[in-house]
Amino acid sequence: MAGALSIEYEDIPASLRWAEEPDATDKRARSKVEKFQNNVNKGTFRTWRLLAIKSLHAEALKGIGGSARLFPKIGATEYPIAIFPSAANESLLSCTESRLSIDARPLYPTPDQLRLNKHALKRADPSLSGSQEEYLSDLLLANKIRRPNQPGYALSSLNLNGEGCVTSFNAKVCHYLDNVRSCHHIEYILYKAFEEGIRSSDTKSFFKNMAKPTLLIAKAGESLSVEGAQPLFPLISIQAVVLFRRRGKWRVAYVKRSRNVAVAAGAYQFVPAGGFETIGRFDLAKIEGRERDRIEIGFNTEDALLREFLEELFGDPSMVAGAGTADIDNLPGLALCRDLMAKKILEIRSLGVVFDLVRLRPEFSYLIVLRDEKPGNLTYNTRPLNDGAAVKVGFGYTNLEEANELEAMHLSRLRERVTAELWHESSAG
Repeated sequence: MAGALSIEYEDIPASLRWAEEPDATDKRARSKVEKFQNNVNKGTFRTWRLLAIKSLHAEALKGIGGSARLFPKIGATEYPIAIFPSAANESLLSCTESRLSIDARPLYPTPDQLRLNKHALKRADPSLSGSQEEYLSDLLLANKIRRPNQPGYALSSLNLNGEGCVTSFNAKVCHYLDNVRSCHHIEYILYKAFEEGIRSSDTKSFFKNMAKPTLLIAKAGESLSVEGAQPLFPLISIQAVVLFRRRGKWRVAYVKRSRNVAVAAGAYQFVPAGGFETIGRFDLAKIEGRERDRIEIGFNTEDALLREFLEELFGDPSMVAGAGTADIDNLPGLALCRDLMAKKILEIRSLGVVFDLVRLRPEFSYLIVLRDEKPGNLTYNTRPLNDGAAVKVGFGYTNLEEANELEAMHLSRLRERVTAELWHESSAG
């Protein structure tokens, strides 16, 4: 990784220093969003949605073959996802063969700005359709999005070999809200169409005055890209299945997502999982020398995976996106992981990409194996945080933004649990 990077809290623009839990919540917006979240988990909608997605992407999906899998079935549930295995372990652990495009993006309003001026969203992004503006403002006012202006990396295209396996990828920068506006919003459009009684095969009626998003398969499966009349920003996510030993038995770490999230509220999910985000929080409306350095240094999937691992399973607050971290190469948690990897105690395998065909969200997926017989003894002290104090953290301490507590199950129960319960589509993949 090129060079060390120092980011302090004072570097973060004042407009981006949001409280993790804003004081005021719009009760009408929260009620509306939670009704939507409850209804999209119902079997009738999920069955209709699956048929709608098959119809929507029918032409593009004909070009997928080889080792790739479409709409896998676990038990009685068929999932609206496509799975592209890694061509090699380095395919998604190294970004050396991948490309990043850096362009300035407009700064979206914060929830507080939106409360003061209900037209703030439309002014920031005049291209918003009525349903996009409605969906975004409801999520923001209901406090379902904690960091709307957090920068991250969105997929431009997956590069595939002739067998449908991922060799590398191309990406661009975005804010989290760019992703919600252009990709998460698709499920809301489908939900509204379902409520109106539109047939699942009538895809033109889903989007009405908007051009539908398009999956493109180029040159007999050599790449997959996502396009639309408006720019699309499918934020790349990082997820892993973590295997560890406790009392001599292999176990899998997982959580139940809280109700206070934008997507898959109340579903089970493997951890770690989170967006492929930049190191630190800053304004993408103007990208100059230092901001460009931060974006380029943060474009490292292995580091992003380890940051999520340390944040969610070790409880390290310095790994939270936007936290004031210093000298990222030498943070104690990352140093511990590198040492464990060198000793073969910690092993990471690139599995591939689980592509959510509803929200067009690519989940870069990994297997993390922790072979220490007493993982609870793996502890360290963080660097001093913004308040000047260091914190002792370790495996099992957890720091979960989107769930209440970390849980573990015997590996032998994995298929039974995924078959019987509501799981996030990406985890099921």
